[in-house]
Amino acid sequence: MPLYMLRVDLPDNPGGLAALATALAEHDVNILSLAVHGKDAATVTDDLVVDMRDAAKLGLLICALHEISPHISVARTSPHALMDAPARALDIAALLAARPDQLGQALARLLGAEEASQVVAAAPGEPPHRLTVGVPGSGRVSVWRRWAPFTVTEHARAQALARLAGELRGAAAGQEPHPGADAADPGHSPNLRYGPNPSDS
Repeated sequence: MPLYMLRVDLPDNPGGLAALATALAEHDVNILSLAVHGKDAATVTDDLVVDMRDAAKLGLLICALHEISPHISVARTSPHALMDAPARALDIAALLAARPDQLGQALARLLGAEEASQVVAAAPGEPPHRLTVGVPGSGRVSVWRRWAPFTVTEHARAQALARLAGELRGAAAGQEPHPGADAADPGHSPNLRYGPNPSDS
């Protein structure tokens, strides 16, 4: 069964998800998992893993989905994408606990990124397909992926993982943990470099 990751921006109105599900069913596509990301006051981003039984009809499906939303991303994926999200997050946290210096690899696994690298500083106007986080005392890590821009929810997840990496590195160095404003307020992310809104591109 060919599996695909499907990301669709939908108006945050009743019936939006039903219209998406109907379009998928009409093209013999089975929804295997669904996650919803907040985007702004009027829009949500739906991430789906789907089983498309006839991959030759992918072009027709994309055309049908564009009648529902102009913002669609599609990529082939593997059964690993069906792993329970909390279990995947704990697995990645365990990886980071063993190797606190492997934040790039951990971020790539968390976000489905294709590339991770150390950077000196994030470039101004960072593109929406690249996300950069900073860890005190260990510089910045940048991840990139082709298939879809990063959402606000993914920015928050990346910053939480970077905070964990920072605490683990501090513990390894014998430093006391420092809960400060970042830990108290998950929305406060001074080290996170946001790119332009994907809807602006």
